[in-house]
Amino acid sequence: PSELKEKIKNQDMFALKFWAPWCQPCLQFQPVVEKVSKMIPVDYYSVNVEEFPEIAAQFQVNSIPTVVGIKRGDLNFRTIGAVSYNDLFVKTQMMALL
Repeated sequence: PSELKEKIKNQDMFALKFWAPWCQPCLQFQPVVEKVSKMIPVDYYSVNVEEFPEIAAQFQVNSIPTVVGIKRGDLNFRTIGAVSYNDLFVKTQMMALL
């Protein structure tokens, strides 16, 4: 946990994908996240809510999959559920450009 906490503490812009291994929508959503992360220069980190419940609580994650985009320490965007590629791409791109 401390390695992930250090990364996110010291980064200006990143996104966290909250998931769990038993969550079928989370597993189906993974290729969407991978594709977006290759297209836009934003670091995406996967957070297993069972391994890191304190990080999920810190970002008020109540359902999975959830993606939060953080820029300069502030919440920039949040998606809940297995959103479309276009939805995640646009939100991530807007964060990167602003």
